[in-house]
Amino acid sequence: MTKISRRNFLKTTALTAVSLSSLNASYLEVPQTFKQVKYFIKDSEVSYQEAFVNVDNVLVVERDIGDIYAKLKEIFADKALVGSVSSGATFFVIQRMAADYGMHVAYKEKQGDIYTWILAPKGVRL
Repeated sequence: MTKISRRNFLKTTALTAVSLSSLNASYLEVPQTFKQVKYFIKDSEVSYQEAFVNVDNVLVVERDIGDIYAKLKEIFADKALVGSVSSGATFFVIQRMAADYGMHVAYKEKQGDIYTWILAPKGVRL
């Protein structure tokens, strides 16, 4: 086995670093070829205008997410966008569940006891 001198190792490492830093970032992009599905979670404890909601599906929470738990697992596994106007308890439970599937809170605003929020896959910024 041939020995590599320290000098040659450092020169090779520096050359590699310089050549990699000059690569175009477009080589690293992943094309978005899938349709992004949007969901809205309607919390029955919060009253608000629903006319502004433009989503593919609406899920209803009646004080407990037990009824929609299986659907939420599927949604989070598919990395769909999820939004809601809900109570703090509903937001906390769904946000913790979403974190287990690699989702994060992309938008959150608190108005009294009501939260307006959007969950998105990590790396997606709104």
